[in-house]
Amino acid sequence: MLFESNFGLHGQKILQPSPIDVEELGVNQGLSQGMINCIHQDKEGFIWIATKDGLNRYNGYTIFTFRNNPNDKYSLPDNYCNSMTEDDKGNLWVGTNTKGLFLFDKTTERFYNVSVINTNPNNLCIRELQYAKGKLFVRTFNDVLILDISKQSLNNDDIDVLNINVTFSFEKTPTGKKQKSVYINMDYLFWSWMPDNVLWASMQDSIYKFEPSDDITKWHSQSFSATTFGIKEKTHGYVYFFPISGSSDSMIITYNSTIAHYNNKTGKIFYKKSFSETPESNFDKYFKLNDGSIYTLTDSSANIYNPANRETEIVLTNFPSKSYCVIFTLFTDVNGIQWFGSNGCGIFKRDPRKKRFKSFKDVHPKEVFSKLPPSLMPPISPKFIVAPEFGDVVLDKDGIYWALLMKNYETYTRDLYSHDTKTGNITFYNKFSYDFFRAYIHYTNGELWLICTDKTKKYFIARFDKRTGAQTTSYKIPESFDSPEPYISQLYKDNHGVMWLASINGLYALNVKNETWKHWKNIPNDARSISADGVLTICPDPVEPDKYLWLGTEGGGMNRFEISTGKCINYNENNGLPNNVAYCILSDSLNNLWISTNKGLSCFDPLHKTFRTYTYDDGLPGSEFNRYAALRMQNGELMFGGVGGFVIFNPKEVLTKQPAAPLVFTSVTISNNTINWPKDNKNIDAPIGFAKVITLQPGQNIFSINFATLEYRSNQKKMYKYKLDGFDTDWSNPSSKNEVTYTNLSPGNYTFYVMGANTDGIWNEKTISMDIVVKPFWYQTLLFKFLSIALFAYLLYSFYHYRLHQRLQIEKIRNRIARDLHDEIGSTLSSISIYAAAAKKVITGNDKADNILSKINTGTSEMMEAMSDIVWAVNTGSGHFYDLVNRVRSFVVQVTEEKNIELHFTDNKDLPEIALNMEQRKNIYLICKEAVSNAVKYSGCTLLEVLISTENHRLHILIHDNGKGFESSSFESDTSGHSFGGNGIKNMRYRAAEIDAKLTLYSNLGDGTSIELIAPCKIS
Repeated sequence: MLFESNFGLHGQKILQPSPIDVEELGVNQGLSQGMINCIHQDKEGFIWIATKDGLNRYNGYTIFTFRNNPNDKYSLPDNYCNSMTEDDKGNLWVGTNTKGLFLFDKTTERFYNVSVINTNPNNLCIRELQYAKGKLFVRTFNDVLILDISKQSLNNDDIDVLNINVTFSFEKTPTGKKQKSVYINMDYLFWSWMPDNVLWASMQDSIYKFEPSDDITKWHSQSFSATTFGIKEKTHGYVYFFPISGSSDSMIITYNSTIAHYNNKTGKIFYKKSFSETPESNFDKYFKLNDGSIYTLTDSSANIYNPANRETEIVLTNFPSKSYCVIFTLFTDVNGIQWFGSNGCGIFKRDPRKKRFKSFKDVHPKEVFSKLPPSLMPPISPKFIVAPEFGDVVLDKDGIYWALLMKNYETYTRDLYSHDTKTGNITFYNKFSYDFFRAYIHYTNGELWLICTDKTKKYFIARFDKRTGAQTTSYKIPESFDSPEPYISQLYKDNHGVMWLASINGLYALNVKNETWKHWKNIPNDARSISADGVLTICPDPVEPDKYLWLGTEGGGMNRFEISTGKCINYNENNGLPNNVAYCILSDSLNNLWISTNKGLSCFDPLHKTFRTYTYDDGLPGSEFNRYAALRMQNGELMFGGVGGFVIFNPKEVLTKQPAAPLVFTSVTISNNTINWPKDNKNIDAPIGFAKVITLQPGQNIFSINFATLEYRSNQKKMYKYKLDGFDTDWSNPSSKNEVTYTNLSPGNYTFYVMGANTDGIWNEKTISMDIVVKPFWYQTLLFKFLSIALFAYLLYSFYHYRLHQRLQIEKIRNRIARDLHDEIGSTLSSISIYAAAAKKVITGNDKADNILSKINTGTSEMMEAMSDIVWAVNTGSGHFYDLVNRVRSFVVQVTEEKNIELHFTDNKDLPEIALNMEQRKNIYLICKEAVSNAVKYSGCTLLEVLISTENHRLHILIHDNGKGFESSSFESDTSGHSFGGNGIKNMRYRAAEIDAKLTLYSNLGDGTSIELIAPCKIS
């Protein structure tokens, strides 16, 4: 339990905030080698790392290493990289250990050799590079050069070597004084290149200044003794010079753990500060940070010196305890993160932003605090004290601490003490009607309230009189508990005198004025009730405390409780809360709510209903917190305690947001193969960071694309959302996953869009995009489809033409057969009929011969009639439906007139044209002919009706006579010789079956006969 104090206990050690842990980046995380010679962040936001085995590019997720490739003349010539810098055009200048200086074009990923004109050709070991205003500072093994690269360009793709002029060479510039000690190489000279293009150099016994003349190729040199700068000549060691931001008249000089301000015009030191107890140390390292501060690193301490206010900050950092690790270099990125490069242990990354949280780790009550009395509690600082486990402490307006301290760990009972911070007096109180104090003390409006129990384990709220030290009033809580564990988690008294209790059995409210109680619990299937019975904490709403309370529950998240109705709105893991156990809730001066959970400390903005969560990665002592351990202090700072210790912070400082970070594409994988430039130039048109289009060849319909927000903090807090235009209908939900895979894409053109947010939740308004082209197989192209359609149409036309030709040929054959039947057989039968008639006239008086000749004549006539029907059916000229109707009408009219029978022949003049084939025409006609003939010959009818119609693609023909009729049962058994009982009806049914038609016969004695034919037809 944490509480505020204004005093420190004499003789006790004051606890300091825990050092900031560093994040290690080594070979296990993807670095090519552990010796770090130089670190740089380019304009795109990538981190470049020069190592003994390759040049590394880091995006926060993965590392890509550039190495020498003997088969590629544009690859890195020497894997041993010492230094690098970047010019205004975005080109990277790389210094190697044995092959000299190279320019790296990031848009093509090519390394170009740089040849410096009129210099020692053996200057191939490049130690240091700096760039400013079109000039390049180059420190080699045995010289220092300044090159003019302002007009350098890479317009010619065939360039192999870049020739650059030198404007300064230390070897060729007279110093005006012979050095007292001969330097072996430039590693023993310390150089500082100032913004005004002035060079300062120091050795152990000499200091030099080089200034350019009007002719930039000529330089003036000047030497100084150490005493000029107030330095003892024999002990000064190496001197570093740093410019002061915004000042051209003065600069910073560092030596022997000392920082001095030097005025260039007067030539005098006007301020000096030492920050080490061992001035003879030779292990000092000095690094200039982005804000102009000087980072000093010695064998015993680390400090940051601010020249503007001349203040020094002690840097508390937990570097790994590896005796062989030496810091070679320090780089600060655009977000202020410090990257320490070592001599073999890789990189140590320190985020100063974690200082926002003053963490006190490994502070556990059982280990560092005494049970009794309070005077034995060690202070955390001159303002803070930590009480024992399961204790509770408040500070009243008179500066007196009131504490319930553990008396019995087995029964969880406590005693009440007070500590006067002015006098130092500690008082024990025992004038109570209750023997056991359980927990939880509340102070408001000069009143002290406590939770206590009697011997029967009944819970009470007791009011305590500070002046008399006695209990004044008590209220029994209307609930008994069987366990000695303190189930009342918190007391809160609102502005209307209502006492609110958070408990394991829900929320209680006591109206002190009328001593009435109310109780709220979770109601199953009621989303507006408290989300869980276990209420751990109560916090009044920072804007409307009389209207809402915020409740933290055990397993149910956080609830906004409306006092007037008891209705709740629940916030849980589904809404952004990191964990559903809300131990403590505190409000800040910005009207935010801070919630401690099992998975970090979360800040909730009630206005916008958004969460921001902080964890161990942000500088907290741990991500798991505890109940009861929270305090809002008088200065507005908040304090929370947990398993790993406790933390103190200013919400305004913590909630300061970083600007949006750049978003880039980092890699692409097609069919599980990583695409690399320039090897896979069929898939990408440039290195992935500069590519405009990704092309998937035929069959490559599966691809993955990676992207990264170039902010080098927790990747779990970076958020992305994406959309593939042409495939996705909407943006994806925000996720920390920085890779997306698409499968089975149809050939076509797509555009992939992605948005990114940094660890503060700030979205980059600039959406990046990549065109995706999925090429089809040859058979998926439009040309192939067009040719296929054309070929199909041609084949279809050819088939149609063939069928048409065949049909015409068949029609010709049918017509020829019809002509042959008519001309040959018809004429022969006609001759037979004529000859039979003539013979009958010649032969008279012979009845037998006359009968034979009559039969010959009748049979020949019938055969001629049948032949006429066949010829009609075969002849293609009779193929129309109306030809059938007219032939039926003609036959019916002929036979009825001969018998003097009344005829009603009905057909709709608007009958559609029906397509009938030869079989259909023949069978329909013969069925009608048979039916009419039977009616005329045998029915004795005086009226014959014929009705022809169509309906629903069916042809209906009804033939009805008013003749004598007959019994339906005699259709098949009649042997009288009637056609209906013989082969006539059988033939009719057979013909109907041939054309899938339905033939129905209706007849009764005296009612005539009806024959109905229903045949399927195709209406054209």
